Amino acid sequence: MSIQKMKHRRQRTILSFAYLLFAFLLSGCGQDASSAEEKIKEDLAKLEQAAEERDLGPLKKAILDEYSDNEGFDKKSIIQFIQLRFIRQQSIHLLTRIKSVEVLAADNAIADVLVAMAGRPLDDVGTLMGMSADLFRFEVELKEQNDNWKVAKANWRRATPDEFL
Repeated sequence: MSIQKMKHRRQRTILSFAYLLFAFLLSGCGQDASSAEEKIKEDLAKLEQAAEERDLGPLKKAILDEYSDNEGFDKKSIIQFIQLRFIRQQSIHLLTRIKSVEVLAADNAIADVLVAMAGRPLDDVGTLMGMSADLFRFEVELKEQNDNWKVAKANWRRATPDEFL
């Protein structure tokens, strides 16, 4: 694989992760575990649309200042990278699947999320199987802060189409 292709894949991975971050701007103070899980799922749908519209505002709010990930990014660097990708991407379409949400404590949760990203609409898994899309699996650590859940840490890897089924 050429260095250019490797750089492009890394950029697409990071961009997908940034869109995932939109999914975790949620209120949660005083909620029980099941309602916090439901809120994560509801907000994912709302913020997926914001990501497709390339709205950076909610992203900034959804990331803790102490953010870190397995690519070595901090909050400032991931936001700068995403701003650049928003400028370059003409069309952003996502398909997300929340595999699990585990509320560990009143202010701590972990979510396992699949994200497919393409330049054309991804209506369902059937559509995904018939097109070229970047597929990723994210494990995201969330912290409740000031009545909102925010992304504290993230790890990701490439996913397979079978994982979306």
